[in-house]
This record gives sequence, C-alpha cells and structure tokens, in this order.
Amino acid sequence: MDFSNPTFWVAVGFVIFVVLTVRPIAKAALAALDGRAERIKAQLDEAQTLREEAQKTLAEYERKQRDAVAETEKIVEHAKEEARRIRGEAAAAPRPRRRP
Repeated sequence: MDFSNPTFWVAVGFVIFVVLTVRPIAKAALAALDGRAERIKAQLDEAQTLREEAQKTLAEYERKQRDAVAETEKIVEHAKEEARRIRGEAAAAPRPRRRP
C-alpha cells in the first residue's frame, strides 16, 4: 500500500464520512419508523374501540327493534280480542225492530 497516494486518502476519508453519516441517519430513520409504528398501533386500537362501540350500539338497537315488534304484536292481538268481544256483544244484543 502506498500511503502517499492521494486517492487512498480520499477513499479513507470517504469511508469515514459514510460511516459517520450512516449511523445518525439510520438512527433517525429507525426512530421515524418506530414513531410511525406507534401511531399506526394507536389508530388500530382506536378503530377496534370504535368497532366494539358500534357493535354494542347495533346490538342495543336490534334488541329495541325486537321489543318494539313484540309490543306491536301484543297490541294487534289485544285489538283482535277486543274486536271479537265487541262482535260477540253486538251479536248477543237484541236488535231493534224495523218499522214497516
């Protein structure tokens, strides 16, 4: 090796520059990636929470709908019974005579 060759020293300087430059850049890149991973994880956690809340709300509305349908069926059945009762009373009541 010829230590007096300027090309050799330029190559050594370049290697030193690259080594000194790559480490901080790599650390910064890894920190940026870690930060992004944390943000994505937080967004996924929030999405999961919102999904669970939406499922609870959907289940609640489905229950309310079932209750409303059951209540409606009870009301209709009661109305039918009332109509039968009124028909029975009307059939049993004496009819007024028609005048000729």
